[in-house]
This record gives sequence, C-alpha cells and structure tokens, in this order.
Amino acid sequence: CVRVCVCVRVCVCREAAALQLQKLVYGHSGDYVDRPQLIWKVFDEESAKLRAIMDSLEHNVKSLLKDYGNKKKMIESSPLLQKERDIFVQFFTNPPALAQMMAELAKKVDAMATAAQRTL
Repeated sequence: CVRVCVCVRVCVCREAAALQLQKLVYGHSGDYVDRPQLIWKVFDEESAKLRAIMDSLEHNVKSLLKDYGNKKKMIESSPLLQKERDIFVQFFTNPPALAQMMAELAKKVDAMATAAQRTL
C-alpha cells in the first residue's frame, strides 16, 4: 500500500510539473498543438539576469588575470620569491625531494653556524 501511494504521488508531481512547464513554454493559451510562444517579459528578465551574470564573470576573470600578471611580474623580479615559489611547488609535487633539500640546507646552516662560532 505504501509503495502504491508513493508511486501515485510521484506521478501526480510529474504531471503537475509537466503542466507548469507547458504553461511556461506555450503561454496561457491552452492550445498546446501549435508552436511554443515566447513569453517576452520572462525571456527579457531571464536574459537580463544572464547578461548580469556574464558581466560579473567577465569582470572576475579580468581581475584574476590582472592579479596573475602582477604576481608573475613580482615573482620574476625577485630571486628570493622565485625560490620560495619553487619550494612551495615542490611541497605539493615532490615532498621527498623537498625533505632532502631541507636536510641539505639544515646541514649548510649548521656548518655556517659552526664556522661563525669558531671565528668568534
């Protein structure tokens, strides 16, 4: 009984949705045999919304491209930033190589610290 009740509800909901869709496509003329009629007011409103979304997306993409260009120039102009970026990329792409590089750098720093202490 529950299964039949659920199936009937689904069918009724589908039919209601189909009727609503027909009204949107064909207008309220009730004659669904002819070609669909465009509801210009709805079409204009929806196309205006789409234009606004497209304008917003275009603005956001241009802003991102500008930021990307500025950051690229900044990284290219500074060797320290280039090295920082390389380390960041290695962190995600090759963690074992990064660990090895960090171990080598730690050894160099220890050697430099030892040499500095000997000169004092």
